[in-house]
Amino acid sequence: MSLKYTMMKKLISLFVFTLLLLPSLFSQNKTLDVKVDERTELLGVVCYLADYDEYKRSILFKEFTNNIEEYFRPYLKDSVFSYAKYLKQERGIGYDAPMSYAINLTIKDSLRFNTNIQYNIWEHDNRWTKEIAEHFLLLLNDFYFKTNFKEFYNKNFDFYSKLEEGFKPLINEVNLSWFDSFYSQKSNNNFSVIISPISGPNNYGPKLTYKNSDEDVYSIMGSWIYDSTMTINKKTSIYIIQTLIHEFNHSYCNPIVEKHWDLIEKNSEKIYKLVDVDMSNQAYPSPVYMMNETFVRAAAIKYLADNTKIDLESLFKEEEGRSFFCIRDVYQAFDNYSKERSKYPNFDSFMPEFANQFNKINARKLKKAIKNYYSDFTIKISIKDGQENVSPQTKKIVIKFNREMNTGCNGISWGRKSHASYLPKVITANWNNETKKEWVLDVELEPNKEYSLSFPYRFFYDSKGKQGDRNKTFYLDFKTGK
Repeated sequence: MSLKYTMMKKLISLFVFTLLLLPSLFSQNKTLDVKVDERTELLGVVCYLADYDEYKRSILFKEFTNNIEEYFRPYLKDSVFSYAKYLKQERGIGYDAPMSYAINLTIKDSLRFNTNIQYNIWEHDNRWTKEIAEHFLLLLNDFYFKTNFKEFYNKNFDFYSKLEEGFKPLINEVNLSWFDSFYSQKSNNNFSVIISPISGPNNYGPKLTYKNSDEDVYSIMGSWIYDSTMTINKKTSIYIIQTLIHEFNHSYCNPIVEKHWDLIEKNSEKIYKLVDVDMSNQAYPSPVYMMNETFVRAAAIKYLADNTKIDLESLFKEEEGRSFFCIRDVYQAFDNYSKERSKYPNFDSFMPEFANQFNKINARKLKKAIKNYYSDFTIKISIKDGQENVSPQTKKIVIKFNREMNTGCNGISWGRKSHASYLPKVITANWNNETKKEWVLDVELEPNKEYSLSFPYRFFYDSKGKQGDRNKTFYLDFKTGK
C-alpha cells in the first residue's frame, strides 16, 4: 500500500469546522467574479516546473499536469526556471508570493506591471526588490512568447470553463456587503475568485489598491475545492465558503496589522516564540504572519457568527488545533468592537483598544496552557538517528511510544533532506493492537542508500485523544550498508 503522509481523517478535520453551519442567501449589490486567470496560470506553471513543492501537491486533474509537462518539455532548461529556484531558495518567494506577483501584471502586447495601482509589489512585500521583480518580468516575458503560452492557455479553455461553471453555484452564498459593514471601509471593491488548479490544497488572499482607492480583492483557490467531475462537492461546500471568507479577509486584516504593528509587536513576538515551529510548518515564518492569520481567522469566525448558525466552540477548537491559541481572545475583542460601533466608527479607530486587550495576554500563562493542551508522549525508534551501515535486509522500522496511543492516527513526512526520494519504500504500516504502543512500518530498503524521514508529533494522538505537540518532530536519518 502507499503510505499517506497524514491520515485522511485528520486532513478532513483540518477543513470541516461544523455540520451545523447552514449557508444563507443574501441580497447584495456587490457581485463575485469567478475565473481561471492567465496571469496566475503563467506563474503557477513556472513554479510547478521549477519544482516548488507547494505547487506540486494537487492530486486531482492529472491530465492537466500531464499537459503542462508535455507542452513545456522542450523549455525545461529555460533561465526562468533557474531564476525561480533562486527566488525560492534565497528570497523565500513561494506560496502566496508568485500569485501576488501575478495579479500585479497586465497582459496586452506583453507582460507589464500595472501602472494604475498605488503600490508596486516590492513596496509592500520585502521578499521582492525592484531589481528582482523587474528581472523576473524580463524572463517571464521571454518565456511567455518563446513558448506561446497563450496557445497553451487557449488549449485548456474547455477545462478552465468547466472549473468556472462548477464554482458558480456558490456565488450567492457569500454576503460580500459584510466586509464594508464590519470594517467600515466603504469602497468600490471588486471581489474575484481566481481558480488555480495547479495550487492544489493552497489558497491565497491578495489585493490590488488603485490610485483612485478602488480595490480588487482576490481569493485564489486551489483544486482541492473540486471533486473528480470538476464540480463542487456538496459535502465540502460549507468549508469552501469559509475559505473564501478567510481569503477575502486577508485584504482587510493584513493592512490593519501592518499599520498598527507597533502597538502589538512586543506581545506578538512573545507568543510567536511559543508556537514558532508549528507556525513555520504552516508557512507563517514570523510574528507578523501569525497575527495576520489570527486576525483573519477571528474575522472569518465573526462573519460566520453574523451570517450563519454555527458552533463557536468547534471553530475555536479547530484553530487551537493549529496553534492559534489566542483565537478566543482576538475573537472576543472583535465581537466587542462589533457591539460598540457608536464608540468605534471603524476598525482603525478600535486598534488602540484592541492592543490594550491583546497585550493583557500573559505569555507565561499561555505557555503553561499550551503544554497542558498537548500530550507529552515520547517516541523512540528501532533505528537510531544518524546510524550508519544499517542492514539493507532490515524489514521493519518500529516506532515505540511510552503510552497507549490512538491507533487511528499516524503518519510520516519528509526528513531533514526534504525530498521524497529519501523516504523508504513502505509496504504496510500497522499498529501493534495488543500494546497500542508500537507502530510498525514494513519497508524495503536499498543497499548503500541515504534515508531521511520524520515523525511529526502532531500526526499522533494518545488513547485519551490528546494530540502530540505540533511544535515537535522526531527526525530519523540513516544510511544502509552494502
